[in-house]
Amino acid sequence: MDDMRPTDIESALAQLLLQALKSEDYASLRPVLSLLAADGGALEAKQAWKLLRAYYRALYERSADVVLTLDARARILAVNTSGQLALGRPLSALISTELSALLEVESGTALVGLLWSGFEGVSDSVVVLVDGRRMRFSVSRISDSLILLILRDATRFHRLEEELQKSRGLANIGNLAADLAYGISNPLAVLQGRIELLLSSPKIDPAMLQRQLTTLREQCLRIGGIIQNLQTIAAPQLPHHKNIVLATIINEAIGDLGRRRERVRIVVEIEPRGMRLNADPRQLRQVLSNLLVLAVDATPQGRLVTVAAVLSASGEVRISVEDEGKGLSHAQLEALDLARVDERAMPDPVVGLPLAITWVLVREHGGWLRVENRPHIGTRYLLSFPVKPPSHQSLPTGENRSMLVVDDDQMLCETVRWMMSPEGYRIVAVHSAEEAIQRIARQNFDVIITDIRLPGIGGEELIDTIEQRWPKLARRAILISGQVHNPRRDTPYIQKPFTNTQLLKLVKQVCVQP
Repeated sequence: MDDMRPTDIESALAQLLLQALKSEDYASLRPVLSLLAADGGALEAKQAWKLLRAYYRALYERSADVVLTLDARARILAVNTSGQLALGRPLSALISTELSALLEVESGTALVGLLWSGFEGVSDSVVVLVDGRRMRFSVSRISDSLILLILRDATRFHRLEEELQKSRGLANIGNLAADLAYGISNPLAVLQGRIELLLSSPKIDPAMLQRQLTTLREQCLRIGGIIQNLQTIAAPQLPHHKNIVLATIINEAIGDLGRRRERVRIVVEIEPRGMRLNADPRQLRQVLSNLLVLAVDATPQGRLVTVAAVLSASGEVRISVEDEGKGLSHAQLEALDLARVDERAMPDPVVGLPLAITWVLVREHGGWLRVENRPHIGTRYLLSFPVKPPSHQSLPTGENRSMLVVDDDQMLCETVRWMMSPEGYRIVAVHSAEEAIQRIARQNFDVIITDIRLPGIGGEELIDTIEQRWPKLARRAILISGQVHNPRRDTPYIQKPFTNTQLLKLVKQVCVQP
């Protein structure tokens, strides 16, 4: 460091002070800040420079992170003491070494490419050292010829993050299992009790037998509705739109309630009475059945459940289901509000399986769902459907368009291929950012879909690199993620799991970019 020019050291010090301010106690910075603010007469220039240099060295050497100073070709010029210990090499063995020599091949290639592309800032991605340790990194550009690279061990952090994601996944599975157990246990109890009654009765009056069989059939239908919701999650289907009479679907959904509907009074109000809309009749019936079950179960016996439909001034069909129950919990309403703000995300499992499925199906039709508690009255579920099918169906097809899918999960890549190939897209799948860059250099693509979390360089950093070399392709990129994420870029983003319709709509939107 002694052979660095004063201007370079001063710039380096400024950068390090900015970083220190983010992590150190302000009190420890007061001497240096006072010195920087002092006028020229307070201290001799030489003494001031020595104090600044001493502070810089203390900060540099005592840092627990690996601090590397690199030249413009990513060769090492300086390493702090912690870095030498962490890398297991003395300073003499590190000076003039290529940065890529410290990293696994894929990480080295990707990180050097990222540095050459002009990247600066704190990365959410990790690189892997030759010994297998995972390191998070940040980059500061001191000058055109000097780069400050800070590496922080992410192995423990990554392990904790994986454990947290696993815990969240188990919690979601637990919520789903509890929801299923609650939904199925009641009809199973009725089935078991009635069957045992029939088996223990030597002689059964035909009328009584008919009533018991009717009850058994209704409980089977209840279980069938739960299974249908599960199938919607496991294998979502594109809506098959037909021009249908709304009153017919509402009556069928009320019929699905079976004897449940005898508990309450159900009033249907449709204006105009013969209203029609374009929707998938099976999916719309499932939506209304789910909401009616929620409304009827929440309403005290003998009270009112209202189903109303009107044609709005904007040309949308508005359907409301209102009950006189106690309302949804604060957690459920909050989860639905969050999903409404970011409609790309699935609602939190806390809302319950029927409501989550309803949300997905309504959104697939190009509509929306709002839920509100009416004070001292009950809950209102408000649906809105366009009279015509969603506009993405009329968008141009993907014939002769090529798509690059970047994800380390091979099954996910194959799933995207299965979704998009019938639409005319030619799919190429790779499993890392490094492979993606190499492939893009050899082949033109119309759209790129990349996971945010990849081995080595992450998806957002990949798009940063693409933007430097292929800016038009960067404008036709889509980020995907298996967890709730707030992208730092304005790149279109979709949350896993996603359906054919959601992905196709987003792909066609980015494909119209110049």
